[in-house]
Amino acid sequence: ELRRKAENFEKTKALYEKTKSQLKNTEADFKNSQWEYEVLLQRFEIIQKERDDLYNKFIKAINEVQQKSSLKNLLLEKKLSTLADSLEKKEAQLNEVLSASNLDP
Repeated sequence: ELRRKAENFEKTKALYEKTKSQLKNTEADFKNSQWEYEVLLQRFEIIQKERDDLYNKFIKAINEVQQKSSLKNLLLEKKLSTLADSLEKKEAQLNEVLSASNLDP
């Protein structure tokens, strides 16, 4: 009976030591995983900030292009209107000259 208890004790002790060693390894793996997670999280935050900065620059550039394009369109429309008025005046002058000279337009 005592021998059986001693054998059980040795088996239990060996199992305990094995489990203790496995726990130590698991804890070390867990700490490494935590460290890797923190590093990856920091990299993710940096990349996310870079992405946000690039997106904001992109939106700003689009807005600037739209503003410049709108201004150019406005200037071109004004120039076109001025040229149309000038053409209308020239046509009126031509018609007056033709009427004065009794020629058909």
